[in-house]
Amino acid sequence: MDFNDKDIRKISLLILILVLAIVVFLLIKPILLSILGGLILAYTFFPLYKTVLKRIKAKNAAASIISVFVILLIVIPLYFLAPLMINQIFELFQYAKTINSDGVIKNIFPSAPESFIIQLTVTADNIISKISSGVLNYLINFLLEIPTILFNFIIVAFVFFFALRDGDKLADFVSALSPLEKNQEKKLVQQFKDITNSVVYGQIMIGLVQGIIAGLGFFIFGIPNALILTLLAVVLSI
Repeated sequence: MDFNDKDIRKISLLILILVLAIVVFLLIKPILLSILGGLILAYTFFPLYKTVLKRIKAKNAAASIISVFVILLIVIPLYFLAPLMINQIFELFQYAKTINSDGVIKNIFPSAPESFIIQLTVTADNIISKISSGVLNYLINFLLEIPTILFNFIIVAFVFFFALRDGDKLADFVSALSPLEKNQEKKLVQQFKDITNSVVYGQIMIGLVQGIIAGLGFFIFGIPNALILTLLAVVLSI
């Protein structure tokens, strides 16, 4: 098969684009989740941005208002809840060390053989110890990673702002890169919207509501360490 100069230039250009794509991916790989998080947040709050934009007629101002609103929506609860969560984690850790596994197991299995009680007690103590140490190590690592978390939070906010402001241009840019026909592209975009809506507005939002309702029940009935249990309920609900 003979190649002319035009074919060689096309192949060279494709190879160059592929190499550049790989290099870009390697560069943004450490912050890829932050970029995706910013895009998902922008998609979630884009209808609200459109509503604000209709009123003030300025993209920068509308995107800034929504960005500040979302940042406050995230930062204010964390500012008040983070110290309480840390205290409750340490309280749970201290409480776990005082649990009498032997007594609890004997109450559950009063007629069980002593060897079975001992074996089950050792297993339960090991599980409690591993869970407690794992949670404590995770908390320590989280505190050590706060500078990295703040850096990623800034990236999320940056991507969120520009994805809101230039969402239409971004959609046109992606559409221009697509090799699909317009009808196929519309079907693909609609399927993507349906899936994203079901995940973002369905599973995540409903999971948040379920977790918060469970948390209200914990607080109403005076359950100890209700904040941590609420957080677990939100995660498990999602």
